[in-house]
This record gives sequence, C-alpha cells and structure tokens, in this order.
Amino acid sequence: FLTFELLKNTPMTSNDISDLLDISVQNASQQLLNLFKKGYLTKTVKARVKGGFSNFYELKADLYVEIDKE
Repeated sequence: FLTFELLKNTPMTSNDISDLLDISVQNASQQLLNLFKKGYLTKTVKARVKGGFSNFYELKADLYVEIDKE
C-alpha cells in the first residue's frame, strides 16, 4: 500500500519510486506497469527536454476513498 500512498497526490515516474523505496528502477518500472495494467493507476506520457519520454503514474481518483477507509 505504500506505493499507492506515494502515488495518491503526485504523478511519479519509476525513477521517483525507486529513489523513495530504495529499489531498482527496473523493479519500480515493472511494479508500476503491472498496477497500471490491473487498472489501479493512470499513465501520462510526457516528452523530456533532452529527448525521449517519461511515463508518469498516478493512483486513479476513485481509489482514494477505498484507501482512506483502511
């Protein structure tokens, strides 16, 4: 549930999650992708200034209520 709490208010990348949870970027990326595929997260793709793209993930708004109840 810690990942959900981190993504509740701010869209984050796998780099952000890896830094906060002290896990590899690959691990964070796979976990975020799995949660996105299961429908828990939304994903926004943004172009980076130096080229390429970043995926920003955020907890779906309708899930906030369920987490706050626990």
